[in-house]
This record gives sequence, structure tokens and C-alpha cells, in this order.
Amino acid sequence: ALKTHPAVRDVLASRLARLTERAKTLAEVAAVIGRGFDVELVRETTGWLEAAVLDALGELTDRRIVGEQSAGSGFDYAFNHHLIQAMVYEAVAPAARARRHRRVAHVMAELYGDRGDDVAAELALHWDRGGEPELAAERYLAAARRALGVYGNDDAARSLVRALELSTSRRVRF
Repeated sequence: ALKTHPAVRDVLASRLARLTERAKTLAEVAAVIGRGFDVELVRETTGWLEAAVLDALGELTDRRIVGEQSAGSGFDYAFNHHLIQAMVYEAVAPAARARRHRRVAHVMAELYGDRGDDVAAELALHWDRGGEPELAAERYLAAARRALGVYGNDDAARSLVRALELSTSRRVRF
């Protein structure tokens, strides 16, 4: 659970409580995606029309829940504070959260499949949190290869350990 000052938590909870159902749902999907997120990924994950996504994002922006990001950030939007993202994420029931992680992983694989190992770590995390250990292990292996390629030995080791923890496949474990 989050450890924050009760007054800060109350202010954030009050802001979140005033959201419409559509904005709340979009915030929950975005929180599962991560601190930063793309409009296209949110739209494909929710299955909503772009206008509905943009309306909900407008409300989240107006309420200072999320903000638009600069072109160099790699994301269209991000939560204005990690505590907001964490509170929204924790408010989602565990079973629903797992389903959303699986959905996000599936959509990411379709949208960003051409980016290969660049998104492997994110995909691994979503498959892992979505309760798909073998798919997660495969992506953790790819993330480890990517990390080793840029001398991220600690990241590679973490990814390999998690792949071994998750997988029962002889091929993956080898």
C-alpha cells in the first residue's frame, strides 16, 4: 500500500472522486499501462473511438490528473505525479488489473511488434502481472538480450532471474 501523508492522499482522492465514469476508466487503463502512455495504446486497449478517448483525456488534464508530454518524452501523456498513478492503479480490483495487463500486453505486441526487443521489458511486465508466466519469461529473455547489448548488466540479470522464476519451458530455461 502507498505510504503518503493523509492530507495529500485526501486531496488526490477528492480529485479522483470527481471524475466521470469514462475518465475514471481511462485513468485506470492508463495507470495499468504505466506513468506515461500513448493515446493510440489507450484507444486500442479500451476499444473506444478516438473522440471518446480525447474527451476523457481532456477531463483528466483539466483535473490535473495527467498532462501532455513533450515530443522527446516518448509518450503523449503522463500522470502528473507517481502517487496519482499509484492510487488509481491500487484502486483497480486485482482480477480486473490482471485482465487489463493482459489486454495491454496483447495490444502492445500488435502495435509495437516491429520495435522488437525495444519494448520487451514493458511487455514482460504486463504479461507477468497479467498472469501469463511463459509469455512473460519469453519477453524477459528478450529484455535481457537488449540490456546486455547496451551494457545494462544489472537490468539483464534481473530480467534473466525473473524469466527463470516464471518459466517451466526447458528451451526458455536453457
